[in-house]
Amino acid sequence: MKLLRLNWDESFCPWICLEELKKERRGFWKYAHNDVQPNQGFFLYSTKKNRIKGIVAIGKVLRQPRYLDRSELEKFKLNYMKGLDFRKTRFIEIAIINMNLEHPLVDVNEISSYFGELGNFALQGSCALPDKVQPKAFSLYDRLINKARKDKFEKELESIEKALESTGSNTEIIKTVTQRVGQRWLREQLLSLHRSTCQISGITQPELLVCSHIIPWSVDKKNRLNPNNALLLAFNYDFLFDKGYISFDENGKILISKGLKGDFGINSGLTLQGASGETMDFLKYHRNYIFKK
Repeated sequence: MKLLRLNWDESFCPWICLEELKKERRGFWKYAHNDVQPNQGFFLYSTKKNRIKGIVAIGKVLRQPRYLDRSELEKFKLNYMKGLDFRKTRFIEIAIINMNLEHPLVDVNEISSYFGELGNFALQGSCALPDKVQPKAFSLYDRLINKARKDKFEKELESIEKALESTGSNTEIIKTVTQRVGQRWLREQLLSLHRSTCQISGITQPELLVCSHIIPWSVDKKNRLNPNNALLLAFNYDFLFDKGYISFDENGKILISKGLKGDFGINSGLTLQGASGETMDFLKYHRNYIFKK
């Protein structure tokens, strides 16, 4: 199933249509082709003619193209669209996952660097993206989906913190509760990302796998829910990593502390699997400040 690029031209589709779409989190978009299915993902692309330029929203298709009645047109402010014969124009029903009308989710320059050239992305009219850019498009789409989920959960976590503060709970209780809730959410992301597999041993029993922060929760609030700032480890490796008895070098090879006494069955040839470039950057902190050399 291909990703779509829905095109927004402000001179044709007024700003009020976008504001209504953002408010309702669902709506309709003009789409002339038949190559669309429910649950198909899309980017909403704002052209260079508009006040905001780049990808302003991501979402999913709910229904295939159809003609709309007057009440639907008016509800979603589509009657403000200019020069359109609605009796001959079909719309797809869409759901918004994330949308920002102040700053693009991805600006024009980043799109160009991501796809090699903007021309591969900024096509004329709304349509499926070309086959040659679909792999990169899916990578970008997944990244934006994960960020939207993280941002949503971050707000929920902040609400929990404020609720606890309003009850007079002390700082340690607030920290413990929010950390447990956050760890549970982050573990779910890691289980999905690494297919329920320990990144060191390859164990595939989810009940034995733990979300192990690289830079501690209390040290870096900005990255406390960043999946790249955590490893999915079997509980024995998690304990040793958390206490600084093991770490990983710049190539992902395991480092074993000289302070570790006894045989814990750790193979010095083990290598960290499935680590992103950002994860390797976070591991520099662990080597410098947590690992017991």
